[in-house]
Amino acid sequence: MKKISIILSITIFSIAFAESSYELDWLPFGKARELSKKTDKPLVVYIERNGCGWCRKFWNNTLTDDEIEKQLDSFFVVTKINLSSMNKVEVDGETYTERQLGSMFAVRGVPATIFVTPQDTVLAKLPGYMPPEQFKVVIKYFGEGWYENMSYQEFMESEKKLKQKD
Repeated sequence: MKKISIILSITIFSIAFAESSYELDWLPFGKARELSKKTDKPLVVYIERNGCGWCRKFWNNTLTDDEIEKQLDSFFVVTKINLSSMNKVEVDGETYTERQLGSMFAVRGVPATIFVTPQDTVLAKLPGYMPPEQFKVVIKYFGEGWYENMSYQEFMESEKKLKQKD
């Protein structure tokens, strides 16, 4: 009987874990950029470096949150660049290292999150760690296109008013 309850517990835990785990497809930069243009979805470029504690925290606490992954998948094409990497990436027939791509974005600190239109316009370059609740608001602002009609500050004020009504 004990053996059956242990097996049942493991099975229930496995099912619950499998259902709550969402895995986002982080593409190499060149492929992500092509898909962004093809689907007309903005690009989110996450930039990190090996050994960066804040990068690891942002990845583990924020970017791999199931709800955030679903929001990112709905609104964006996602890619990540490791400034410590010499991996080659092809962009428009040219080959670059991930480190060179980071330089092209003029990234001075990590982690950094960059929002880019399918037409290659940088909408925002956000430095540093963001907790999940803060990043969800940023995703909504750019993902739903609010940036086209209002400043981020105006958007935040409207979000506060909405929450007060609830």
